[in-house]
Amino acid sequence: MLCSRHLRQSATWTWLLVIGATFLPGALVAQDAAPGGLGVVRQIGKPESPTRSGEQLEQITEEVSAKLRCPVCQGMSVADSPSASARAMKDEIEELLAQGYSPAQVNQYFESTYGEFVLLDPKRQGLNWLIWLAPGVIFFGGLAGVIVVMRSRAQDPPVDEDGDLDAYLDRVRARVGTHSTRE
Repeated sequence: MLCSRHLRQSATWTWLLVIGATFLPGALVAQDAAPGGLGVVRQIGKPESPTRSGEQLEQITEEVSAKLRCPVCQGMSVADSPSASARAMKDEIEELLAQGYSPAQVNQYFESTYGEFVLLDPKRQGLNWLIWLAPGVIFFGGLAGVIVVMRSRAQDPPVDEDGDLDAYLDRVRARVGTHSTRE
């Protein structure tokens, strides 16, 4: 009798261990990935701002989601995109802001998750300076080219309507083989 009771208890514990080993890692990963979970705290730290709600939360959510790029849509912000991915991101933004994370922390979280691509306004550092300076360099380079061409054309002497044109036409007619003169 003692032996059968001991076997039942060990079987129960064995099943509990199997179930725990099966579902516990999944629960930890889910907690780690959830907004406000351990992964968020590891990536961006603890919330820096007070918790928000209501109209203030909606306004800040719109501002933050307008600065983040939808990973699915071409060049659209999370705020403007109709995709399910953008709606999920916007919900996550709202949840993080409601928990007290600052807009800078939320941007940092999405940048660490998706890369710098997710920022609609790239940082002004490193090779990104090329993105910011190229339009101005191209514009002023084109403007300088137009000015140079305009000045070179302004320096060419004007054509004398009567003398130079008649001499030119005579040379052309001589080469072509007709000797008629202009009347």
